[in-house]
Amino acid sequence: MTLSLKKLKKSVVSELQYNFTAREKEQVFFILLEHFTALSKITYLTNSGQEISIDQNESILHGVTLLNEGIPIQHITEKAYFRDLELQVNKHVLIPRPETEELVSLVLGHISPNQRVLDLGTGSGCIGLSLKSKLPNLEVHGIDVSQDALDVAQLNAKNLGLEMNFTKLSMTENLSGLGEFQVLVSNPPYIGKHEAPKLESNVYGNEPHIALFSITEDPLYFYKALKKSALEILEPGGFIFLELHEDYANKTAELFKSEKFEDVEIFNDLQGKLRFLKAKRI
Repeated sequence: MTLSLKKLKKSVVSELQYNFTAREKEQVFFILLEHFTALSKITYLTNSGQEISIDQNESILHGVTLLNEGIPIQHITEKAYFRDLELQVNKHVLIPRPETEELVSLVLGHISPNQRVLDLGTGSGCIGLSLKSKLPNLEVHGIDVSQDALDVAQLNAKNLGLEMNFTKLSMTENLSGLGEFQVLVSNPPYIGKHEAPKLESNVYGNEPHIALFSITEDPLYFYKALKKSALEILEPGGFIFLELHEDYANKTAELFKSEKFEDVEIFNDLQGKLRFLKAKRI
């Protein structure tokens, strides 16, 4: 049986259960509608009596079932939006967060148009590709330990028509073979394993743990590795920008203040949390 768009919307909104507000339920409906039918919100508003095929109905309602099971909507549509970019995402990469958009804004406020930039732990490529889209003359490189993640990043670069170089490397490895850079930027795994029970189940169950959690009990493990890399490949006068765990922001800053860095600053995110670090290589 087919439903009119108006009745389908009512059905979707009533069946959605997973921690959605009334406004979010409406937003979800329009996202599913466009994904499975290519019909826009404008189409709905101008012709809510329009009917769609049985298959399209079933696809949208199956999407609701997946959402109720905690599957992120970005994994259903395989799309995420980051600043002004539409990115492909899947289970192999983190879904880009608004805080990381703020990190990109911080970087853009301090770099020059022709610099070499390294995005460490690039994931979907969201940071590096966003920088490249705003400053086309940047030479942007991205590394990740996951080939599956790099495949996603390479696809995003191709789809967006942006040139970015990708290499399969861990941020804990010796990176001197990549040459020197004027800018390093990273949103490393910074959640402690002991914090796993605090995570929302849809995050813990669907996003790559390798990109979420520190691999040791030391919450600064990856930040120590990033500092070591900066000492090896960041040119004097260059900047490193990092997204931080708010509980360890000051300890991370102290780490960089201790050797060959100056102008070490912590910045709050829009929620008022200690979230970003900028440091200048001496």
